[in-house]
Amino acid sequence: MARNLRSQRHGVLHVAAANGPTLPGKYTTLSYPVDCSHPFIMMLGMIAPSPNWIVQTNNRNMLRDVKFVAGDFGTLIASDAGTDDGQEFTIPADASFDKPSEPQKNIAPLVEDEADRFERRIVGKFLIQRIR
Repeated sequence: MARNLRSQRHGVLHVAAANGPTLPGKYTTLSYPVDCSHPFIMMLGMIAPSPNWIVQTNNRNMLRDVKFVAGDFGTLIASDAGTDDGQEFTIPADASFDKPSEPQKNIAPLVEDEADRFERRIVGKFLIQRIR
């Protein structure tokens, strides 16, 4: 989707993608440019095995008081993308139990209940650093 927005000139300057999954205890490094016309960073990642579970950061403004900040950091919270009504990730043999959301719901933190796999829903951290 971001690649389509970039090609249509909807404010997306650059798209960066990891080469594969980031395993527990590991990290992924991505580099991409930010300029005065495009000072915001948005990141989105899937929590496997569910295509409906995600982590995200939205609109991290790297330009403050007419200067680029040296960095930014925060936590990544497990969220539900709102695209699937199922409570579990299901294998193809059980696909009849896996129901797409109609209509699609808003993105929201995963609900803490007896099925919560992510204690306190924090599943990672992010660090943004200026390199030039």
